[in-house]
Amino acid sequence: MKKIFVFLSVMALTMSAFAEETVVTVKNEKEYVAPKSAWFISVMGGVNHAGTDVLDLGDFDDNIHGTGTAEVGYRFNPYLSLAGQVQYNRFGSYKLSGAYRGINDLEGAVVLYWNLVNTIGGYRADRKNHFYLYGGFNSGFTFAGQPKEFELSYGFKAGLQYERLFNRGWAFVADASWNMLTDKMDCIEYINDNMEKHINVQVGIRKYFGLNRKTAKYYASESYTNYITRRDTTVINQVEEVAAKPQPTYSCFFTINKIDLNEDSQN
Repeated sequence: MKKIFVFLSVMALTMSAFAEETVVTVKNEKEYVAPKSAWFISVMGGVNHAGTDVLDLGDFDDNIHGTGTAEVGYRFNPYLSLAGQVQYNRFGSYKLSGAYRGINDLEGAVVLYWNLVNTIGGYRADRKNHFYLYGGFNSGFTFAGQPKEFELSYGFKAGLQYERLFNRGWAFVADASWNMLTDKMDCIEYINDNMEKHINVQVGIRKYFGLNRKTAKYYASESYTNYITRRDTTVINQVEEVAAKPQPTYSCFFTINKIDLNEDSQN
């Protein structure tokens, strides 16, 4: 019985010295992140300057006319976007005879946008102002409104664009582009085989679809085991059994019918 008691006491001390506590922590936090890719459409309008090879036949103001652009594109990431454009230009020039002639031009283009701000300054989801450098290929269909006075042309374009983002994926854009086409713009009266060129300056609006939508990231749950050591408790690592020492015995004698000890017991 004595050994069992000692064993239980040692077990109780050991268990109290090293108590195991399991703590489960669930991180139910959300981090809202704006998507980095999205579709977009743009509508722009402005003026163009037709720098054709008959420019010297008219005044500077005679070659400034209206222009408009419709665009559909996809933003792959915060740095690159690809777009298809349809652009209408109204040109005017003087013929060699001195008569003024208006020319209609319809161009299609595929351009690649490069976001300079995110490339140089690093991507930030809350950034509002952006500058794009872009370039691509285009083809044009020009006609002067008279039978047989139309031609197909092709070339390339490059430009610089400013974008100001607002809420719900809307943006203001300001655009300046330099366009080059084969020598077809002045239709019948070619003076030389130089490339035709016109400069467009436009402003407009752009709408992103899904760019303002935010997705939530959930952190995974974690669990760990924590071992707590109570330093104020003494741990008995080993129990030794010690034999009891013999103790001296004494005998007491009383006088018969009396409570008094006799003389031998008193000593």
